[in-house]
Amino acid sequence: MKSVFFVLKENITNLYRIFSIAKYELLADMRDSKLGIFWNIANPLIQMATFWFVFGIGIRKGRGVGIVSFLPWMIVGITVWFFISPCITKGVSCIYEKRNIITKMKFPVSILPATIVLKELFNHIIMITLVITILFVRGHQPNLMWFQILYYMFCAICFSISLGMITSVLNMFTRDVKKLVTACMRMLMYLTPILWTMENIPEKYQIIMKMNPLYYIVEGYRGSLFFQDSFMNHPAQTAFFWGLIIVMFVIGSNLMYRFKHKFIDML
Repeated sequence: MKSVFFVLKENITNLYRIFSIAKYELLADMRDSKLGIFWNIANPLIQMATFWFVFGIGIRKGRGVGIVSFLPWMIVGITVWFFISPCITKGVSCIYEKRNIITKMKFPVSILPATIVLKELFNHIIMITLVITILFVRGHQPNLMWFQILYYMFCAICFSISLGMITSVLNMFTRDVKKLVTACMRMLMYLTPILWTMENIPEKYQIIMKMNPLYYIVEGYRGSLFFQDSFMNHPAQTAFFWGLIIVMFVIGSNLMYRFKHKFIDML
């Protein structure tokens, strides 16, 4: 537990530093192009249009998902994916990419996964605001359950930081970890019901699919925005998700604490 308290304390006492690094990285990305933040929105929208044409028009032939049209159903799911995916793929190399800073000064390494997540959270807030606007224009009436996406947003943050701590330390031992994570994320996108539904999947396999933490988060967003479905209606999934997060955070904290003075030697 000493390692857990150490990581929590290091992140809490360096909140301003986390915010500053995330802000700097975000502005640096924007300075690389003349249109700046426009591409943070345009790129996801272009991919959404492609996925909608392939899966919505081509495969599903315009059929909705229950009472919800496929387009808004897909947009919500893919927006969550566009938040979590870069948090994981960039988080795996967050320590290695800051090697110049780590080798020159005493630096709280455990905050690096949080800086990645905070940077991507900014883009996610813009995207989810745009999604909610689209839902409103398409006739979806706002209700109090929409605020529940803040809970699932917190779930996504905790999952991304916990996994980022584990993979970023392992990546210091071998850079193959980054390649493995990238490959797994490509596969996971299509194994998670983001662009497809589980209506034709046998029930015994659905149980396994629901153990995927991404499923809990993605379906949580959809349940909040479309079906007024509270997370309290799914106690088993909620307990499993948070149990998994606690285990991942403890493992990540132990790795960070154990190797905090050895990262320089690994470079």
